[in-house]
Amino acid sequence: MEKQTQILMLPGDEADFSKKLLQLRPGIRFIDDNVWDGPTPRLVESIDRCQTNFCFLWDPVTGKLPVAQREDGRFEGPGAGMVVQCVRCRLVGNMLLSGRLAAGFSDTTGEMAKFVRDVWKALRSVVGARPSVINIQTGEIIRSGVTEYQLGLHAEKWASDPQNKLRDRSSLNLFFAPSASRTP
Repeated sequence: MEKQTQILMLPGDEADFSKKLLQLRPGIRFIDDNVWDGPTPRLVESIDRCQTNFCFLWDPVTGKLPVAQREDGRFEGPGAGMVVQCVRCRLVGNMLLSGRLAAGFSDTTGEMAKFVRDVWKALRSVVGARPSVINIQTGEIIRSGVTEYQLGLHAEKWASDPQNKLRDRSSLNLFFAPSASRTP
């Protein structure tokens, strides 16, 4: 099973999301990237504390974290299966580029499925209005209430300043603005 969504979050949103995850799953671990210098993953207190653009969410109840040594001597953990991958958003000047939250797993009824449900439950509690796709030249709304993107509350407030822009990380022409419709 695969589950994913695009995210638009500032570090404050990541911190709030991490706090909510810890409330729902006190055993959750935040892993900074999935390649490390030693066999032990780099753990951080929350997503916003990662030094890289990747954070992997793992709860030990889903199983032992597999780690393999690479040819370069470094160690690599999973990118899917046992973890939920969070590709962090990037702030470039006054433009916030989207990130992604994704899980790929085969256990649809066990601990991993429950973990993924809790991750999405935590996410829903820290996002605001669904964003609208806009024409960046005119500000015209092209499509409102876009369900594929989740807009964090801090990012929503930040984007209310017309100088700040929300953009998809992989498209030069896909821009967003906060919209009035609330996430259910």
